[in-house]
Amino acid sequence: MIKNHKYKSNGNTVYSCIYQVVWCSKYTRKVLDDEVVKRLKDIINTISIENNVDIIEINISNESCIKLIVSLDPSYGIAHFISHCKSRSAQILRKEFIHLKTKLPTMWSGSVLISTIGEMPSETSSKKFISEQQTSERPREKEKWKEYIDSFKNGGKNG
Repeated sequence: MIKNHKYKSNGNTVYSCIYQVVWCSKYTRKVLDDEVVKRLKDIINTISIENNVDIIEINISNESCIKLIVSLDPSYGIAHFISHCKSRSAQILRKEFIHLKTKLPTMWSGSVLISTIGEMPSETSSKKFISEQQTSERPREKEKWKEYIDSFKNGGKNG
């Protein structure tokens, strides 16, 4: 569980989507020296800022693998973010560090591991979310949520 992580909203959805992501250099070659790692972290941080993605952790191990823990809007999508990170970083790193062009046919392996991290919202969080929906400015939304809550009060039966 990630401590001190807060729910966010994109206007229509309240979410808490935290992912662990791992990808490696092509053939897991040990090409990520200190200088490349520093630049890679800068690139990933820049991409995350541009796309409103929170980087919780960046860890680069074995001089070949990148591990990220990120929180992002589900409508943006984790696959889109990772694709963006891999393609842009490959382009920049191979341009700035010539040895990466000569040691690798491409920068990154095509594979990526993506797993979710976190927990289900507590009952208190769910109740708070539902109660806040009742304050919607749209009358139809107010009625929808009222019916939904009333169904629980009536033992799961409408009416």
